[in-house]
Formats: sequence, C-alpha cells, structure tokens
Amino acid sequence: MSDITLLSEADLRACVALDLPSIEAIEQAFVLLATAAVAMPPILRLDIPEHNGEVDVKTAYLPGLERFAIKVSPGFFDNRGTRPAEPQRHDDAVVGAHRFAGGLVAG
Repeated sequence: MSDITLLSEADLRACVALDLPSIEAIEQAFVLLATAAVAMPPILRLDIPEHNGEVDVKTAYLPGLERFAIKVSPGFFDNRGTRPAEPQRHDDAVVGAHRFAGGLVAG
C-alpha cells in the first residue's frame, strides 16, 4: 500500500497555482459536470446532534477520466478556533482513487 500525504491549506496554496491552465481545467470540469453523463449520487449526510454537528460525503465520476474523488466534510458548529473572533473550522478531506487499479492516489 502506498503512503498517504496529508496537506494543510497552506501546503495546497504553496503547490497549486491558480494560473490560466488551472482555471481552464476547472472550467472544463464544470462543463463536463453540466453536459456529460456524470455519476453523482446525492450527498450522504450523517447528523451528530449531541455535538451540534454533521458529516457530509460527496463524490462524482466523470466518464473518460481515470480517477475520481471523494470528499468528506465534517462540520461541528460549536467548534471555533482558538480566539472567539475566529470563524468555525472545517477540516475537509479529499481522497482520490484510480478506477482501474483501485486504491488511493494523490492527484
């Protein structure tokens, strides 16, 4: 099994440029989402009322791509940062998978 790398928001900002090729790739993904036979099930939501929270799981597959991603997004609405003025913290996880080989991939 391959190692899994965890990246913070700062890590992502340091290694992903928001340049023209990136913007064009994002635009193409939205075009495919609107026009292709996308497999995108409803959001799975798990409520955790005793902690004023929820966890959402989202995924989609675009035909023709070798990979797909799964996003796990928890929200615990009483959690704040270390200072009262800080907004609620979200610690999302995005996992990539290869549709042919199985297993997890990075990128």
